[in-house]
Amino acid sequence: MRFNPFLENGLISLGGRLKCADLNRDQQHHLLLDGAHHFTSLLILQTPLRLNHFAVHIILSRLRSEFWILRTRQTVKRVLHTGFPCRMMINTRGQQIEAPQPIDRVKPSRLSAVTGILFAGPPCIKMGSELRKAYISSFTCATTRAVHFVLCTDMSTGKFLLAVQRFVGRRGLQNTI
Repeated sequence: MRFNPFLENGLISLGGRLKCADLNRDQQHHLLLDGAHHFTSLLILQTPLRLNHFAVHIILSRLRSEFWILRTRQTVKRVLHTGFPCRMMINTRGQQIEAPQPIDRVKPSRLSAVTGILFAGPPCIKMGSELRKAYISSFTCATTRAVHFVLCTDMSTGKFLLAVQRFVGRRGLQNTI
């Protein structure tokens, strides 16, 4: 037989090819358990409690590290779904009521008719051999979420208005300002 079972202290253990491995005896020779036995059902019920109610494949992995259970997957599914169902498995998910979309997002409008503006910085940029501070002006369309970035050399009002002019010129929005 492939597993080379042997009887030890009244329990059936499995042989195998891990005899020379640096593992303890329980890891080298797993106990063979019948999936229909009551002890196996109790063992399966106790495992999700230790693992904080994980999914079937994680419970299988944990059990297989210590035991060899006949018909493991069917047994675990049967026990979990009939014997002691996990609250996470039987509870229905809450349905979140979402807020309505803002009027600016749902009414038809021109591109960038409603725009959010953010002035951020200063990241350092390299101009030639010297490092200089720069600022980023970002324009975000509320309808389409399109983003446009303009690089500014300082935070003065004049540079900001120049960035706005660049944004308006790129988008063809001269009539909106």
